[in-house]
Amino acid sequence: RARGVVPAQPVEPTAFAVLHQGDQDVAEGVRGRVVRIVSGRSADGQSPTNWAVSYFNPALPQKLLEVQFDGLKMGRAYEPRGVLGGLFRATPQPLDRTRVLVDSDEITRIILRQPGVELLPGAMTELELTAGERGDPVWKAGLWTVRRRDAKQAVRVGEVILSAADGKVISSTLKPAVVK
Repeated sequence: RARGVVPAQPVEPTAFAVLHQGDQDVAEGVRGRVVRIVSGRSADGQSPTNWAVSYFNPALPQKLLEVQFDGLKMGRAYEPRGVLGGLFRATPQPLDRTRVLVDSDEITRIILRQPGVELLPGAMTELELTAGERGDPVWKAGLWTVRRRDAKQAVRVGEVILSAADGKVISSTLKPAVVK
């Protein structure tokens, strides 16, 4: 290594980083046409690292192409089966990405600052960027923790829905007091 050269820091696989990488990896006809992005469950207080991105693809029967990512590395790409609830479900519409301004790492920080959450042992998040009831992009953030009596058992604490434009809480079902 040359003197004075600092190795590049690995990019945290936030939703925005995964979307950027996905747009480079997928076919030109689906680039930027994201319907939703879902994370795996994060580690203790960290941002999620595994993601699945659903792209709108009009050439496919279900109109969706799902691409899985491990960090920023593209994994399996496939057409999901039966995810839309059958023949009578509306055609999925891509998110308006100009209205998605808050990345997943900031959403994680907002969730972990909710009242009572700081007292939870081993808080974990599952994130989903999708269209809300009015079509606006929203983050749905599920919060999990380990039981105080049995650290091997995870329990769901609730869900927070946040605006993807500004990170404001739209609704919350968090109940940190139920963890025993």
